[in-house]
Amino acid sequence: MAQVGEILDSAWAAMSEYMQVSNLTQGEVTSAVIIIVVGLIGGRIVAQVVRRLLKMTALDDLAVKADIQQLLRKLDYSGSLSDLLADITKYIIYLFVLFALFTMLEVQFLSQQLQSLFTYLPRLFIALLAVIIGSIISSHVGSITMKIFRAGPMSQRIDESEASLPAYRLVGGGVKFIGYIATILIALAILGINRIVIYMLLAIFMTGLTVLVIIGMKDVVRNVAVSIYFQLSRTVSAGDTIETEECSGEIIRITPLYTVINDSGEHFYVPNTALISNTMRHES
Repeated sequence: MAQVGEILDSAWAAMSEYMQVSNLTQGEVTSAVIIIVVGLIGGRIVAQVVRRLLKMTALDDLAVKADIQQLLRKLDYSGSLSDLLADITKYIIYLFVLFALFTMLEVQFLSQQLQSLFTYLPRLFIALLAVIIGSIISSHVGSITMKIFRAGPMSQRIDESEASLPAYRLVGGGVKFIGYIATILIALAILGINRIVIYMLLAIFMTGLTVLVIIGMKDVVRNVAVSIYFQLSRTVSAGDTIETEECSGEIIRITPLYTVINDSGEHFYVPNTALISNTMRHES
């Protein structure tokens, strides 16, 4: 936003210099001044009205929950989502004022450039709304999915303790991530980006994400592999007595990620890989 403001300020300065060196009539100068003053004041007034109307809604709270506010901070924008939309409205009005000014002064090149921009502006605005709405919806759907999955019997069978890697968080995060990707693709389609380019970006993004997931999930993969080994070899199973560096007791169950050990009434959740490397005594 700061860069857009600097561009518009430079345009106003260039226009003022043009008015000083060109042979304008008194009526043209008066009309130009009126357009500039009305445009500046009108843009600020409309922006304030839009800001106050948006502040009356829950838009900013939804933006915080959908991590939009955090994204704005990373983009070095200090305001809220309502402030951003109000600023965008103000700068759009400034652009229309510049177009009216250039048209009146018969500055054909600049007026044609702005006219071309106006034909593309609705797409840009709709794409921005799609990103905002899509991000909010994806975040809420992910949160709802997380709550439903956490309360369901499937989650209890997979993990009953926060000591493990909670499956409901993985499911909710996955749903949210898919929603974000779909939102970006919709925005790019609205902007008229070629489908081949979109597919290439999606392929690159998914490849990079897959590599990151594989690197980040290597411990999970190892734990799952060890649990499969336990099931096939039957060397360790539920009901066995085992002693490790952390605890000793009876094995309650073996999950794909960890083994639950009952040590004097207290449950310990030991990663399957640690069970192999740290076992000191084992009785079937």
